[in-house]
Amino acid sequence: MSKQCAKCGGKIGLTSYKIKDKQIVCGNCMKKAGYGMTTPYKIIRSLNLEDLDKGPSEKRKLNISDYTTQNNHDIGNDRMRTTEEMVEFCLKYGYGKGMTKKWTTHHFNLISDQLNSDEYVIFCFVGLHNYISSTKHDNNYAYALTNKRLIVAQQKMIGNNVQSIILDNLNNISKKEEYCWVH
Repeated sequence: MSKQCAKCGGKIGLTSYKIKDKQIVCGNCMKKAGYGMTTPYKIIRSLNLEDLDKGPSEKRKLNISDYTTQNNHDIGNDRMRTTEEMVEFCLKYGYGKGMTKKWTTHHFNLISDQLNSDEYVIFCFVGLHNYISSTKHDNNYAYALTNKRLIVAQQKMIGNNVQSIILDNLNNISKKEEYCWVH
């Protein structure tokens, strides 16, 4: 017996999403609604079927503000300076799935050590670096957008790797979306 999409009634395929109240929605309905693989897990889990009928900009604004109001927090309004603040931000908003808190802390510790006295982090996350495929990438790095630059760091078993780009020199960021098996 195949499962059906709670929104359109169609068959659930490889790209399905579990939303609020454990309802499952197909990838096509989520895409039409403006959500996808890059949408944070906590936002998707907070959606209900009525949210999928709203315009994409209205939905995202509604869901993020609803979520942040509950937590008395606005994404992007933080001025993070410590490792602990960055790790907490990622854990709270789901920007670092698949990482242990220990390694996330190691990566963000490198970033906090790089911050100048007048510099602060606006947004941060943990993700795969130089991703080509599920087996070809440079593993997880911590990323931090500060008021002055983008800092990317990875703590290794032996040594580390830290890169930074001054915002004035940042001219191209691209996103590659691939599909994976989602149950």
